[in-house]
Amino acid sequence: MNQSMIRELLTAQLHADTVKIDEEMKRHTTFRIGGPASVFVEVADEENLVEAVKICRQEQVPFFILGNGSNLLVSDEGYDGVVLHIGTGMRNITVEDTQITAQAGAMLSQVAHAALVTQSYRHGVCSRYPGKSWRSLYDECRSLWRGNESDSDLSTCFEPGR
Repeated sequence: MNQSMIRELLTAQLHADTVKIDEEMKRHTTFRIGGPASVFVEVADEENLVEAVKICRQEQVPFFILGNGSNLLVSDEGYDGVVLHIGTGMRNITVEDTQITAQAGAMLSQVAHAALVTQSYRHGVCSRYPGKSWRSLYDECRSLWRGNESDSDLSTCFEPGR
């Protein structure tokens, strides 16, 4: 992989000054381990993420989309590809009635807090599970709410992309 060429492409197309070469991944994981990523991009918003993925696919460069870095182990040898880090511009949480929509970079504890504040979430399971997937949260909620709510109500709250 030609690091400087990929960096130039990403910098030009994304208008980003947050494209780095050989960024130590230990700075971006909760376990504080991991060698350098060949190219590291701090993605500002959804449009930049989509554009960065297109560039990586066009150039046939492996890429990895990094969230908050919880429960992630990176080899000391690093990652020979592009790491697309979901930045602070993708941490919005919106609440409408009983539906919570969270962008990919939102902290799970903040999503749980929003749910508790709006009383749309009856049990405090989210904050106990950093890095837990939406599907496993859905399963956890379904087991807690068994008999109290229908599955359709739960999928409205926890289905990714809604």
